[in-house]
Amino acid sequence: TTTTTTTTTSSSGTKTRTSSTKAKRRSYPLPPPPLPTSTSSSTPKSRMRTRRLPRHKLPSSSSIDKDEKEQHEQDEEDDFAELFEEDELGDPMMDLDMEVEMDAEVEADLMAEMEAEMDEDRKEVEKMHEEEEEDDDEDAHEEDDGAMSREYDSQGRLKSVGIALNGDEPWWKIIQKGFKTKNKLEVLINDRVVEPNWSVVQAVENCIPGGMGELDQNAHSSTHDIVMEYRRARMRSRQISTKSLQDTASYEEVPSLNLPSTVHTLTRSESVADLFRILRVLYLLSTYPALFQPQDGGLYALSPSALINRRFGAKVLREVASVSALVSGVFPPWVRESIVCCPFILSYEQRMRYFRYTAFGSSLGLRYLTGEINEGEQQPISQTKVLVEREKLFESTAFLMHQFATHVTELSVNFVGEVGTGIGPTLEFFARASDEFQRIDLSLWRDSTSTDRKKEQFVFTKEGLYPRPTKDGELSEKAACLFELLGAFVAKAVQDNRPLDLHFSKAFLCWMTGNAPKSLANVRDVDEGLWLTLTSLQRAADEKKAVEADTSLDDDARKEKIEAIGVDGCRIEDLCLDFTLPAYECSVGQDGANTNVTIHNLQEYIDGVVHHTLRGAAEKGVLCFLAGFSAVFPTSSLVMFTVDEVQTLISGSNNEPWKIDDLKGVVKAAHGYDTNTPAFKNFLEILSELDDVERKNFIQFMTGSPNLPVGGFKSLNPPFTVVRKEFSSSNKDALLPSVMTCQNYFKLPPYTTKEIMRERILTAITEGQGRFDLS
Repeated sequence: TTTTTTTTTSSSGTKTRTSSTKAKRRSYPLPPPPLPTSTSSSTPKSRMRTRRLPRHKLPSSSSIDKDEKEQHEQDEEDDFAELFEEDELGDPMMDLDMEVEMDAEVEADLMAEMEAEMDEDRKEVEKMHEEEEEDDDEDAHEEDDGAMSREYDSQGRLKSVGIALNGDEPWWKIIQKGFKTKNKLEVLINDRVVEPNWSVVQAVENCIPGGMGELDQNAHSSTHDIVMEYRRARMRSRQISTKSLQDTASYEEVPSLNLPSTVHTLTRSESVADLFRILRVLYLLSTYPALFQPQDGGLYALSPSALINRRFGAKVLREVASVSALVSGVFPPWVRESIVCCPFILSYEQRMRYFRYTAFGSSLGLRYLTGEINEGEQQPISQTKVLVEREKLFESTAFLMHQFATHVTELSVNFVGEVGTGIGPTLEFFARASDEFQRIDLSLWRDSTSTDRKKEQFVFTKEGLYPRPTKDGELSEKAACLFELLGAFVAKAVQDNRPLDLHFSKAFLCWMTGNAPKSLANVRDVDEGLWLTLTSLQRAADEKKAVEADTSLDDDARKEKIEAIGVDGCRIEDLCLDFTLPAYECSVGQDGANTNVTIHNLQEYIDGVVHHTLRGAAEKGVLCFLAGFSAVFPTSSLVMFTVDEVQTLISGSNNEPWKIDDLKGVVKAAHGYDTNTPAFKNFLEILSELDDVERKNFIQFMTGSPNLPVGGFKSLNPPFTVVRKEFSSSNKDALLPSVMTCQNYFKLPPYTTKEIMRERILTAITEGQGRFDLS
């Protein structure tokens, strides 16, 4: 069905007129559209007749059976026949409320048009029934992917969803079918799909040809014709265009000083555009000081924090943090363009607020806004409770993302056979599922080559996770699905504010912020040992170029000097290198292992190693990850963050200060304890003495996740509280502490000494993992 809509925007709002060229009708016949009324005064009155027909109220097709429907149609035919007998010009197809005047010729033409339209309507109804049958068949087929047992409460509301996976095909193939959308229909404006979280104003403005930024100053009083269509909602596509990635300069090059091509409003005033260009220059001075080293050898001392303008950031947030702005989803163009050009003007906290308001649509944006206004009491959002088996954690993760990744709903996970409910088991699920993606047997990531880690279950690399190269440079079908699943999983965790135990390399995070890695300097973020080796080889290649460019040497001298070039006194040919990627059987050029590296092809070898380390099969894995991520919310929302900030957004905070004075400000005492109780003071002292591993175990035991949310302890809601644990036995020192994860309560018995308290806490956080039961 195609609809032509004329939109007129003015200062008072947006008005939309819709004209349908074809309207879908129900199978039960409805009255035809009203006939046009003739207003010509030249028509002789003798040829005109006026007739007001009685209204026939049509019952709903759902409220009558087949016999009643046939009887109703027969009664209508009899009424119309009587009208024909009374008046030969009577028209049973006239509007039932309007007086119509026309001559016989016009009436005959209109009758023919209406009969043709009714024939088309009947065909359309038959087609709709066929599509509904196809949809039912498709839905029935989709249920074969995995069965969901639904439990409802007494009022008919969904309480929980149980998952049962069948073993007819590999579980990861469910990701090949895409991610289900909650809506049954999707709307297209000018052949562009309207995002489900767009408002009407957003949809119109985003789909006007050229965008609002390119329209003239009379855009808000102009009329624009748009074509609207709707179709059955499709699953989110697995495809993503590499053009959407901002392949800007690498670390070794100077990033562009020009404003992005998407900026239009700021460039209308050259003085304003120059101001933003100057800010970009200052940011480069603070970020890449070595590139602007003065002749005297000194470096510019400029901190990025010096560029933060909190007043400007507050003005940006005032434009965004309002109910009217979030409901419409449309903000002043200068707000978005300022964030795109110079996000560093805003502090990290201000950018985080802007991100929460704008990244996930108006419903979640309003939720975060009300949470700030009501001091943490956020607007309630729908929750989907699911039951998951720990033994099938990975398979259940794939099924949950396939079903709910694109839904604006929070996942609340309970484990089968455990009584624990609420935020604790949910955080535990996201943390344990994060571990599953890092299994060595999946062969997804580069791993440490240390021989003492061969028996480890999970990947380890100090630089962080980055896709591993493959022998043929291609990505397997399973690996592509797992990377896409991981992308949707990470995006859903960010949307639900669930910290993950995933540490990505900076090169991987560069893809997420729109800066694809491509240079030798980026290799350091993937494999520092390989980078050191390539750096030494690059110095030899640069030396060769310098000799070739020296015009003072003759051919024999030049050749002799080139052959003498080596690394640490060793000739390149004596290094026994070939054109394969170190530690992998991946060809990097020429004939692979059959081609030795010499001083003459050294630069080609270095370029090949850099490309296959950062790109090649690794790039295909990253693109699959970004495709899954973009199915939940666009990666363009992350361009305002640095790579370190994106890592914090994903994995939460794990660099919190644990000094006693810091803990006093975030840990509360209640229900049997106060801040002056000796047991509470001993508890804070013990926390301040924990090492990194013990701290991680404590946070896992306390919250269900090994990392704190963004903002650290102070972001826990409810706050971290220590309460007295009651006991019935006479030996209170034999008790272990316990936690209530949904309330962030740490239940601490009043031990007699600090040493006993420390020993019991370490025992609890070490042994009390992996299950939620009653304490």
